Amino acid sequence: MASILATLGAGPAGPLHILPMWIYPVGMLLVAAAVLAAVVWVLMKIAFRKSGPRPGFRPLAPRARLPRDIAGKIRDIRGEHLKSGDLRKGCHVLSAEVKTYLESVTARQIEEMTAREITRCLGESVGRFFKRLASLQFAEEEPSRKAFTKICDEAIDVCGSAVPTVGRAP
Repeated sequence: MASILATLGAGPAGPLHILPMWIYPVGMLLVAAAVLAAVVWVLMKIAFRKSGPRPGFRPLAPRARLPRDIAGKIRDIRGEHLKSGDLRKGCHVLSAEVKTYLESVTARQIEEMTAREITRCLGESVGRFFKRLASLQFAEEEPSRKAFTKICDEAIDVCGSAVPTVGRAP
């Protein structure tokens, strides 16, 4: 066994003694350059990280005044969808309109929030409204005319209660 190992020359790792001597320092220099480049890249990424909004964050445009009468818009939605009979779609339109209004009044990103997030952000009464509205939107059967009319009235109340929060920091 010892004679076999003696014939291998450099041992089980292979005959590295046949490589030219300049390969070792050049190889070490390339490895050191690669490590240095990686460290510089990480430090630059940290140092120049954008402190602006996250990707997908849509900043709100400043508004000089509130949008057109929200109660009138909600009444229009109620009338249009009671007339057409498509009350589930009316619930979706109502949700989008109320969320857009609340965004303009509170300067918060409401449109993409769930009812639970809205509760945490704007309070229990607004959150309960959106939970009831979601139960109408996603119920198996079409909402009744009475339930749709009631949720539209609640929407007017919710929008009215959100007005004092104008100017509150997000």
